[in-house]
Amino acid sequence: DTVGDTVTLANSLTTLSSTGTATVEAESVTVLTGNGAYNLAGALTTNTNALDIVILSGGNETDANLANDFADENGDELFKYLAANGVTTSGITVDNNADKLLIIAYDGGEAFLYSADAGAGNATVAASELKPLIHFDSQVGTFVAADFVMA
Repeated sequence: DTVGDTVTLANSLTTLSSTGTATVEAESVTVLTGNGAYNLAGALTTNTNALDIVILSGGNETDANLANDFADENGDELFKYLAANGVTTSGITVDNNADKLLIIAYDGGEAFLYSADAGAGNATVAASELKPLIHFDSQVGTFVAADFVMA
């Protein structure tokens, strides 16, 4: 069910490129305990090219401050969210070369929407390939697929 207003997002930001209600999968983060890439593809049940939005919760909110990504215009704080304190995230692994999707992460009771684009020739999203788009003042778990329209 839609909880209030809906957000219209450009379908060109995802490989799926669907229209209408967004295809969404929620994932509770198991933080990295050793340096490396966060395997989003392995954590999800749906292929990353078949999703519009991945909603992440339960990341390392102690080390990460996702609001800082909006000042820096990259995803370095999201990388901290995916790893234990002192562990370095090198990228986010998706299923296919050049996969694009949107990521929502919850931090401090607020939600942060990113565009993620692995780029041609690889299946890893670098911090520079994460673009902070919207900072929502929303409590964890409030977003559902019907809150987003892909157009």
